[in-house]
Formats: sequence, C-alpha cells, structure tokens
Amino acid sequence: MPPDPIEQQVRKMLERQGRFDVLKVLGKGAMGSVVLARDKKLGVRRAIKVINPQFMKSRIIRTRF
Repeated sequence: MPPDPIEQQVRKMLERQGRFDVLKVLGKGAMGSVVLARDKKLGVRRAIKVINPQFMKSRIIRTRF
C-alpha cells in the first residue's frame, strides 16, 4: 500500500519543527489527523491534532478546526 500523501505532509510539518518525532498516526478525519508523537524536549508522548495542510490557507476552516 503506497504511503498516504496527507500523512507524509503531517509528518514533515511536525518533524520540521525539531521538537517531535512522529511515532504513528492514530486517526484521520476530513479536516485533520491525530498523531502520537514523542516530545523530545520533555521526553513524553503526546497526542497531537494537526489540520490537513490543504486547509491552512482558509481562515474560516482554521477557526472551525
């Protein structure tokens, strides 16, 4: 099964910040994803809700999210 392009974008977006290592995607919805990530700074695991990158341009959708 080929990698999901949205999942790849979400991983890049979080890992680019340098604080999180994405461990796995816990769930996906129409507007975003929830990932399990390791917080390198605090040394703990976090569930992080991330808006799908294609919605970042819309202020209305970001507010609703």
